[in-house]
Amino acid sequence: MSDWGRLARMHDQALALCAQGEYVKAEKLAKKNIQGTTERIAEERERIERITSTMAEQTASARRILTSRMKLAEGTVRRADMLLASGNWVLGEAYRGQSRFDEAEDIFKNVIKVLNTTTNQPSGDFADFYRAYAKLLQQTNRESQAQEMEAEATRLLNKLYPVRSTWGK
Repeated sequence: MSDWGRLARMHDQALALCAQGEYVKAEKLAKKNIQGTTERIAEERERIERITSTMAEQTASARRILTSRMKLAEGTVRRADMLLASGNWVLGEAYRGQSRFDEAEDIFKNVIKVLNTTTNQPSGDFADFYRAYAKLLQQTNRESQAQEMEAEATRLLNKLYPVRSTWGK
């Protein structure tokens, strides 16, 4: 029989003793029951605290593992996005070199669009993509748009690799 079962039986016995008018015996049994119940409650509270502590530790550990795995997965996806973008960029360059400008332009626009929406940390490769598109725009006599793409490439590189001037200091 469990402790709780034993305590419940003791309670019932104390109650029966009261019903029989055996108050002194009922008092002793009731006090013993109260003490046992109090001890059992304290044990359960300690057990709950241990479980809670263990759960907190395991949750923190799981959070660290999950965060680590998420960063790894994000890095893998980022590399895959860059590989795909680079592969498409090469195809766009091949089309541009063959004067297949419409096909090349579609690819360059798509590469830039995909990278700007899927990658939150641009790299220097982005500047290469903008410059490749700028060359195509120059070849198709759209100089102002080409200058915009070159300016975007320059802005990106300046953001990634800021140059601090020490001239005159």
